[in-house]
Amino acid sequence: MLDRYEFWHTAASLLMLPLLFSAERMRRAADPWGGYWLAAGILLPLLDYLAPLATASDAIGVLTRVPVLHSLSMGALVLAGLSLVAGMVAGPSRALRLTAWAAGGFLLHLGLDGLTEAGFWPGPAFQSPKWSLPAFARGHVLLVAVLASSLVLARTVPFRRNLVIRTGAFLAGLYLVGGLSQYAVAFTQAARAADAEQRDLIPFGHFRAGWLLVSESGETLQVSDIGPWGAARQTSGSMTRWNDEERFLEMISDPVVRRFYYEVFRHPVVRVEARASDAILVLREAADLHSGERGKLFTLSWAADGRERTYQVEGFR
Repeated sequence: MLDRYEFWHTAASLLMLPLLFSAERMRRAADPWGGYWLAAGILLPLLDYLAPLATASDAIGVLTRVPVLHSLSMGALVLAGLSLVAGMVAGPSRALRLTAWAAGGFLLHLGLDGLTEAGFWPGPAFQSPKWSLPAFARGHVLLVAVLASSLVLARTVPFRRNLVIRTGAFLAGLYLVGGLSQYAVAFTQAARAADAEQRDLIPFGHFRAGWLLVSESGETLQVSDIGPWGAARQTSGSMTRWNDEERFLEMISDPVVRRFYYEVFRHPVVRVEARASDAILVLREAADLHSGERGKLFTLSWAADGRERTYQVEGFR
């Protein structure tokens, strides 16, 4: 169960490789093994999925994994280990160059992670909050399309190869710079929209046709629609974070609930329904409730004695 964001981040990063090495100067300057180490660095964060995919019996086990290699500090330790191994085989000087390529690929992957809701951790997940600057919606589908089209055209029109490659690189850069600029303007505008303890701007729609501004204030979440460049719209809604705080505080002692609440969901809204034999806890995103989308859904059935617990997830893909 590979997260959809991971697929696009990895694809975009890997497609930059042939675009980068298509330049003659880069090919001459780079170590012959540089491209392989760059690819290894790009793929390194995916190792977070291998153990859960091999050992987890269901989606809960995969979704509650500890994302060790989506952490700058842990990634640096792994790269340092690789550098030592390379130093024994290829010598210190060459090992440093190869490790620099791997570090570049690793940072590229985490950088693309950080530009969406997926994010990454500055330190291990259990010590540091997730860092995310969600300037792009749906991963990086458009970036992948630009890069893939450029590489296909470069092969089919070899006499215009350099022009096609340069155009593709320009469009990829325009995508990133343009998206970040739009986010910066929209965030500046949105910051004046409400008095809140914390605000979060979330891209809404495949190509940022608008944004959702989630404002947190105490036990209340306010979700507002704003335009592509931060222009306020009329639609807004307010909702409480939970309907039964006492029962929720009891249920969040469960490590699975705690990880979903603090790390899997971005702005969770909790609804607890108490029944004679058990209690049902439902987690949903505030943005999904506001927009009417089904989105991600986590459900816990908690037996009256607290021993038997059943988890269910929907909308994770």
